[in-house]
Amino acid sequence: MSSGSKRWPPIRYNESRKNFVVDVGTKLSKPDPETGKKRRVREYFKNKAEAKTFAEQCRIKLKNLGVAGFRLSNQELVDAEQALKILNGKTTLSLACEH
Repeated sequence: MSSGSKRWPPIRYNESRKNFVVDVGTKLSKPDPETGKKRRVREYFKNKAEAKTFAEQCRIKLKNLGVAGFRLSNQELVDAEQALKILNGKTTLSLACEH
């Protein structure tokens, strides 16, 4: 962090676990379907370089896609990309799902 400014998401060293924690927080997580509560998102990394890379990816994703970019899991994003390749521009995912 430079010039005393705090960057989101924060990266901290966890002394007891001997790893780095990127704390994304709750504002970007989707609510649990059963409880309606949002789960705090934290990712753990062995070194600071990996943590910085993940934090930068989160900042870029938020900038490019907004909060909605965090609503799908990585697997859901991969699945959507594969489905769009299959559709090859012929229709949308929503229309394909209706049939």
